[in-house]
Amino acid sequence: MAVLRSYYWLCALPGDVGGVGGSSPGSLGAAAEPKGGLLTLGPHLLARYTFSDQKQVGGWASRDLITAPAVFDRSEKSYICVFNEYSIKIWKSTVENLDKVKKIKFNQPVVKLISDVDNSTVLVFKDGSCASLSYAKLAKKNLEAVSILEKDEVITSAEIYKATDEKFVCYLTKTCGQYCIIACQLNTDIHTVMPETARRIYAKRPDLPNAKVIGITISAKADVPQVHIMWSDGRLFAIDLVKGESNLVGHVPYVNNDVEVSLVWIGDNHIAMYGADLAQEGAVLIVFNVLFGVVTYRYPLKLYCAGARVWCLPDNLILESNQHLAVVPYVLSSHRNVLSLIGSSRKDKELDIISNVDWGKGKILWNLKEQWNSFAKKGVSERDTCMELFPPLMKNDNIKGIKKALNEFTDIPENLIVDLLLYTMTKFHIKYENSSEELIEIFSKNSDFRDLINSILDISFVLDSMIPYLRNNFSIEYTIMLLIYLNYLLCDQTEDTNFTLKYEEKLLLWSSCLIDSHFQEILLSNDDKCLKVLETLESTVEELINEVGSVESVLPALNSLNSTGLDTNINIDGMLYYIEEIKLY
Repeated sequence: MAVLRSYYWLCALPGDVGGVGGSSPGSLGAAAEPKGGLLTLGPHLLARYTFSDQKQVGGWASRDLITAPAVFDRSEKSYICVFNEYSIKIWKSTVENLDKVKKIKFNQPVVKLISDVDNSTVLVFKDGSCASLSYAKLAKKNLEAVSILEKDEVITSAEIYKATDEKFVCYLTKTCGQYCIIACQLNTDIHTVMPETARRIYAKRPDLPNAKVIGITISAKADVPQVHIMWSDGRLFAIDLVKGESNLVGHVPYVNNDVEVSLVWIGDNHIAMYGADLAQEGAVLIVFNVLFGVVTYRYPLKLYCAGARVWCLPDNLILESNQHLAVVPYVLSSHRNVLSLIGSSRKDKELDIISNVDWGKGKILWNLKEQWNSFAKKGVSERDTCMELFPPLMKNDNIKGIKKALNEFTDIPENLIVDLLLYTMTKFHIKYENSSEELIEIFSKNSDFRDLINSILDISFVLDSMIPYLRNNFSIEYTIMLLIYLNYLLCDQTEDTNFTLKYEEKLLLWSSCLIDSHFQEILLSNDDKCLKVLETLESTVEELINEVGSVESVLPALNSLNSTGLDTNINIDGMLYYIEEIKLY
C-alpha cells in the first residue's frame, strides 16, 4: 500500500524553459544521487537538492545547450549530461565551472542517458543504437551505427531491464501518432544492440480501434519487466516484455481521459499517475496498485497544465506544476493492507493446517480448512479471519498450526502479532531473570523457539500502528529480551535463518520499533542489563555500517575486475604490493 505525504514547492523553473508543458523533452528531468536528487531545470541549468531538509546543495550553469537530462553515474561517482546533442561532459561534484569541462564528441546525436541495472550509464543514440559509457569514451566518433528504427521514428523513452540473465533495452517510439515498443538484447559489457534480436509490439486495441494512448511508461524494475499503457477509455494494460503478452490491469478512476496522463513506476506493484481531475477542477495524483487493480491513494491538486510530467526518485515524486517543481514524499508498504480493502482476495487458496486437534478431554474435531473456506466465501478480510483462527491455536498450544497459518496469511493485525510474541516468549520460558549470556544460550539451543519467533518477526506491519500495542501490552522486560534476541540474529546468523537483505532490514525495523515503544521507560531506567543491551545493539549497528562502508570502498575495484579481468600470468604471491597499468585515454 502507498501513502503520499504533504507536498511542498522545491524550486521555480527558469523562464527560458518555455512554460510548463511547452518545453522540449530535454529541458526538464530528475535523477537520483546518493543524498538527494539531480534536477535538470532547463536548457542551461542543473541543480542538486537534498529532500530531507529541502535545500539546494549545489548546481551548475552552462553556456552550451542541455539536450538530455543529466544523470549521476554511481560506478564513476560522476555527473554526466548531454550538450548540443553530439557531445557529453563528465564531471565531479567539486567542479565549479561546467564550461571548462572537456567535451566528448560523437558522430551521431545522443537522445538519452539511462542507468544500467549495475548502476553504470548507457548512451542512447538517435538511430536506436546504444553503448556503455566506458565503451563510448573509447570509440567516440568511431561508434558503429546500428539502426533498429524505421524512418521518422522518434525515441520518447528508454530503459534497460534484465531477463533470463541477459540484458535488454526497451524503447518507446512514436511516429505519426502511433506508439511502438521495441525490445532488443544487448551485448555483454559494451551494451551495444543486437539487431537480430529486436522485437516490435505496436500499441493497438483490436477491440477498440479508436482508442488513443494517453499515458505510457516502462516498468523496468518490476518483478516482471513490463510496459504499462493507459488508454482513452480509462483502462490500464500491461505488456509483458519477456513473453510479449498484453493483459488488462484494471480501470483507472478519478482521472480525465481526454488529456494526457503522466505515468511512472514507483515500485512494489505501484504506479503513480498525474493528470487532470475527472471533474475538470484541477489536477490529481493517484497511486494505482497493479497487482489488485485498485487505487490505494488519491491526492487532489489545484492546478493542472497540459503536458505536465512526474518523475520518481527514491521516496519522492517530482511534479512539474505551475512553472514550479513540487515534491511529494511517498511511503510504500506491503500489499497486506490492500487485502482489507477488497476482502478475502485469496479465496482460491486453501488453508490446510490440521484436520484433528486434541483439546484435552476427548477429541474435538475442528476442521480449520473448512472454517477458512467459509470465511472466504463470505468475503471476510484476512485480518478478521486471523482474529478468529489464531486465538484458539494459541490457547491449545498448537504450534504446528500457528507456523502453517503464519506461512499462509500476510495481513495479520498488529495487536495479534504482539499476542503471538507474548505467547512465544511465555511458551518457551524466556525469563528476564536470566542473564544475557544465558538467554543467548537458550536461543542457540532451542530451534523450535527460533523457528516460531523468526516467522513472527518476518510478518509485515505498519510501524505507527504497532507501537501503541507494544507500549501497552509488551512489557519493558519482554522488550529487552527480544532486543537481546534481535542482536543475536544480527551477530550470529544460524543455519536455520534465511538471512537476506530484506530480513536484516526487518530486524533493524523491529529494534527501532521496540525502542520507540518504551523510549521513556528506557530513559528513566537505571537497570544495568537494559543499558548493556542497548550498548551492545549500538555496537552491532555501528559494525554493520562500517561493513557497508568497506563494501562501498571496494566496489570500484570489483567493477574494474569484472569488466577488464585480472592478468593471470602475473604471480603476485609474496609481493608486498602490485602495480597495474591504468590507461587513461
